[in-house]
Amino acid sequence: MAQLIQQVKDMSSRGGRLVCLESSLSTKSPSFLGSLQGKAGSADVDLLFQMPVQSPSTLYTYQAVNIPIVSKVKQGFPTGKIQTECDFSEQLQSLLSEGWKLVDIFYDSEFSMKAIGRSRSRVSQNSVWFFEKELNRINDNTPQYEGAVIEYWHTVKYRSLKGRATAEGSWNDVVVEMGQQGWELACLVKLRDQTSQPFSSKLKMKILLIFQRKLLR
Repeated sequence: MAQLIQQVKDMSSRGGRLVCLESSLSTKSPSFLGSLQGKAGSADVDLLFQMPVQSPSTLYTYQAVNIPIVSKVKQGFPTGKIQTECDFSEQLQSLLSEGWKLVDIFYDSEFSMKAIGRSRSRVSQNSVWFFEKELNRINDNTPQYEGAVIEYWHTVKYRSLKGRATAEGSWNDVVVEMGQQGWELACLVKLRDQTSQPFSSKLKMKILLIFQRKLLR
């Protein structure tokens, strides 16, 4: 992670502006001991930047904030449930209130699992929130943006005979409605939250749509 943060600093010093982070297809499996401890190995990360054509008039600085995401897992047949325990709205507002703007939320590849009962367990995974601020405002904590977090339950239908899954529904209407009110989509965060019905081929997964918009003054 330290190498990733250094790359962000190097690019931003040349006028680059971080757009997002994406896990690449290149992965490294954990060691035997690591796999026994519930570690998931590592994965390469692609950083996307906007680079200026001419000498930039504004430079940006970035802050990476580590926030653990804890999920409770309830095992059972024929149904099971996974529920995340994290107040994303509170975490978002705490940094926006200091004049930062959210760029993206990225999951570390490693996670830990701990049993808390015969059919329950707790999974913890670290998330890294990248925030942006104009460099000439680094000591100015005046809020510039307000945030909104919207939960969306994404339905996936599995076709066991064909070995594939298809999505049902779309969050396009939510994005369009928020955009018409001046909100900008910052990122989408897939949670571990899942619900299923007995003997159903459908699974519901929770996705967070995180928006922000400029404060009116």
